[in-house]
Amino acid sequence: MDFDDVAAGYAQEVDRAVAFSGQAQGFYLDIKARQIEEAIRERLGEPSAVRALEVGCGPGLMQLRLRQRIGRLWGMDLSLGCLAQASQVGQASAQAGARAAAAAGARARAKAGDRHGLVAGDGRQAPFAGGSFDLVFAVCVLHHVPPGGRRDALVGEMARLARPGGLVAIWEHNPWNPLTRHAVARCSFDRDATLLSLAEARRLLRRAGLSRIESRYGLFFPWRGHGWRRVERLLAQVPLGAQFAALGSKP
Repeated sequence: MDFDDVAAGYAQEVDRAVAFSGQAQGFYLDIKARQIEEAIRERLGEPSAVRALEVGCGPGLMQLRLRQRIGRLWGMDLSLGCLAQASQVGQASAQAGARAAAAAGARARAKAGDRHGLVAGDGRQAPFAGGSFDLVFAVCVLHHVPPGGRRDALVGEMARLARPGGLVAIWEHNPWNPLTRHAVARCSFDRDATLLSLAEARRLLRRAGLSRIESRYGLFFPWRGHGWRRVERLLAQVPLGAQFAALGSKP
């Protein structure tokens, strides 16, 4: 799949694919953004002190949600079309932030504007030095990578980019959830996707040399509310959630 061909209509296509759930894509992105922030607090500390890289950032929808939560946030993608969309999203967000922060003065605005960046790059050979990031993460990217050596190469590169003690994290669709499979089947740019299990994601992390591997299922219910989130935490090891997260630390 050439994501340059779908970059402009990416969000609308995903909204169409998940419409049967009663929620738009933003609902699921909001929950994953909160999970990423929680993982940072649990394993790394204060998010504002973290330097992070999103591998396969696409049109920047997760970047938009995390930009004000993480101290330094970079996005990387192969698709120039998606990066152009992400840049437009970032500019709109920066303009809104600048208006809100006008009273803080030019110095504060300049500092805030230097907190993030986008770069074109292959996740298997990124244009960053090893150990550059506290957190390297990929959200629903690996199912677009053919099984086998290419997946190992991608996760291995994510591990290279993390500093010692840093975190590598993967969020993916759960192939055991029938509604997830239905949503994937409805999405035009997921037609060549090969879903991976949580067990495979954990193996990928182990083969990349990561330790302290943790995992959890999530997105059991398409409803907002703290009560539903508490129930989901209780169900985190039940393999029926729509998606899962797998995380490992670099020794």
